[in-house]
Amino acid sequence: MAIESATPAREFSCDEAQSESYFIARLTIGDQTAAEALFEMHVDVIFNHARRISRNETDAEDIVSAVFLEMWRKRETIRGFRGSIRPWLLLTANYVNANRSRSIRRLSDFVQRGIVSDVVPDHAETVARQDEVRQKLTAVVTTFQQLPKLDQDIVTLCLVEELSYAETAEILGVSHSVVRNRLSRARAKLSDSAKKVPEENL
Repeated sequence: MAIESATPAREFSCDEAQSESYFIARLTIGDQTAAEALFEMHVDVIFNHARRISRNETDAEDIVSAVFLEMWRKRETIRGFRGSIRPWLLLTANYVNANRSRSIRRLSDFVQRGIVSDVVPDHAETVARQDEVRQKLTAVVTTFQQLPKLDQDIVTLCLVEELSYAETAEILGVSHSVVRNRLSRARAKLSDSAKKVPEENL
């Protein structure tokens, strides 16, 4: 990642606390080395998340580039959550993806991890059911993309990042009950969208 540094890059001394919160603090004053360290810490997680929501490696790479460029652009105002910048990066990936004009994406990893437990039947791995699974996954991702931005962020933090309701509420600046209620409704919509795939299409 090529970043024009506002502060000359330097090597951190061995006795400095090289925690993520330290790198975030250095990032806010334009330290390129800190930006590169944060990139190395989180690039794999952000790429995997981008690939889940885009279902396309090329798109995922574009999303990752945009996310870390946005991190650098907003470096002066970025604040970590409990010492980590990862939640901010994940939500930025959601934002970037939502603003891309692409074909329908499938949230296959959500389904495979049991987030929508009744989308894939036990025998889904058989050849005869692969088309059914594909259509259900398409329906799920279409519904995810139609969710309000807040709901998409709640799904990402609670179900992908596996943060608690309280942690998600703190990051998004909403109440615990808002997270709980909106997540419940979002999960129901994702599940219902798969159930509504017409039998004649299977």
